[in-house]
Amino acid sequence: MSLKSTKEITILYYGSSLSIQKGADLCMFRLVKSFNDEKIQTLAILPGHGGIERKYAREGLKYYIIPSVPLRAKFSLKYQLSFLMSMIKEIKELRRIIRRENVDIIHVNDITFFAGLIAAKLEKRKTVCHVRFISIRYPIVKNVLVYLVTQLSDAIFCVSKAVQKHLFQSREKWRHASIFVVYDPTPDSIDFSIDDSNKDFRADLAISKRAFVVCNVSKFTRNKGQLVVAQAAAYLKKAGYNEDDFTFLLVGGAIENHRNYYETVRAFVSQHQLEKMVRFLGVREDVSWLFSNSDVAVHVPIHEDPFPGVVLEAMLCGKAVIGSKSGGIPEIIDDGKNGLLIPKNDPEALAERLIYLKSHPKVLQQLQQNAPDAIRRKFSFNDFKARHLEIYYSLKPELKPQKETYEIA
Repeated sequence: MSLKSTKEITILYYGSSLSIQKGADLCMFRLVKSFNDEKIQTLAILPGHGGIERKYAREGLKYYIIPSVPLRAKFSLKYQLSFLMSMIKEIKELRRIIRRENVDIIHVNDITFFAGLIAAKLEKRKTVCHVRFISIRYPIVKNVLVYLVTQLSDAIFCVSKAVQKHLFQSREKWRHASIFVVYDPTPDSIDFSIDDSNKDFRADLAISKRAFVVCNVSKFTRNKGQLVVAQAAAYLKKAGYNEDDFTFLLVGGAIENHRNYYETVRAFVSQHQLEKMVRFLGVREDVSWLFSNSDVAVHVPIHEDPFPGVVLEAMLCGKAVIGSKSGGIPEIIDDGKNGLLIPKNDPEALAERLIYLKSHPKVLQQLQQNAPDAIRRKFSFNDFKARHLEIYYSLKPELKPQKETYEIA
């Protein structure tokens, strides 16, 4: 004997990439997987094969492949034509899938992928758009993106209050969609298992046994602030400290279109003779091991970082994080309780906080103890999922299950 609802809701999730490390794609996968066990049917649109597609296949989840050309701020006629032709094909294919699967709600996982929103509107279905960034290089592009998403969406999910404030608060006159703040959850244990073993950490990385180890994990782009970390190391050296006092681990490698920045940071380290104090570890698969065995983590972007998942990862590993007052970071770190906040682009403030934590081990220990429980409570996946469900049913209240809608099957 089983219970069967007489009503169901079908949600199509439209993904923008295949990355297995990108928080947005992992959040979407977790929703598709978890909702599919309840009185909700889910399916996903992916832009190609490989990467996170293998997770969908392994779990037996329904998905379709629709190749797409991402929207980029490139003033090239050839590129713009290829983008337009790709979007027309996507819309046509999406409309066919929406009708075939009788989709109720289309949840677009990235603001720059308009095909999902347009196809949904043409088919008169409800739309949700996730907004996961703040900084947009060109103001005119920013205004066009925000205008289109507010007109094409029935609900907008911002990953932080900072995103909501920076993109939508001053544009009330454009407002059509309901706007909600929905924080991303802490990482899933399958995708981010905590490795807190001390397996020769200092010996493997040739770190002094008494050094205070500072770990920074970010892709090497100017916005992420690795130069600020190197400048803080230079400040400490000038104050009389060396690699036996502080060792900095920069985790991440040079990436396409940003190699000049990577070389700039390396040149600064070489110029100030910081090679023993600042280590470039490149891209690593053992990030949780590095976090767990370091003394503190730092994330000091110089731009408005919407909601950096790396801060959640470090805190989940029991690390106090020193973060800049940037974007959604102050919504994660409770200054003085589970981490510390400093002004943006302020290497001297970073160095001073590091000196303070090194010389106050009891304060550091208390921050470390508070960090994991704080984020598990505030950013639980169950709350994340419940918030989605609540908003979905607000868009389609006629499909919300009621006690009388269940029958014995």
